Amino acid sequence: MPDLVSSAVLEGIAGLVEQAGRDPADMAQRVGISAAALYNPDVLISPYRVNDLLELAATECEDRFLGLKIANVQGFDILGGVWLMARHAKTVGETMQLIAQHLPLHVDTMSVYISSEGVSGKLLVVEFHSPVQAGRQTALRPWSMTQSTELCLSMSSSVIAYSLIRI
Repeated sequence: MPDLVSSAVLEGIAGLVEQAGRDPADMAQRVGISAAALYNPDVLISPYRVNDLLELAATECEDRFLGLKIANVQGFDILGGVWLMARHAKTVGETMQLIAQHLPLHVDTMSVYISSEGVSGKLLVVEFHSPVQAGRQTALRPWSMTQSTELCLSMSSSVIAYSLIRI
């Protein structure tokens, strides 16, 4: 499992922060991400720092829905090799299964699995793993994953919608 992710996951953040009249480079540096990572997709960064940046940006830009807005500007290619496999799936279920199986190759801060319990279909379960460091806090409040969660769920919905349209 990777301890770091490609800075491609930051796609779109700088532009949205700038639109709100804020300095994305300053925010990135305050959470421990180099400013270069905002504009270069090949920098390896901590996924926990990405979360910190999302939460800080949402707070300072006074935008409760920043994670959802970021999901709207990001492409599926931020999923790296996972998307390369999933986009060739023949069914929505196969798309979900491929993402669930291979997501740990992309990021180790979340897991996805498919639950087939239930009569109405399958359930896609996303689990986020918080850091084990006691007392971890962002600059503004105890550790939160609101923006990361909404970004992930929005991206997941988009992947499933893509699969439905394509199939």
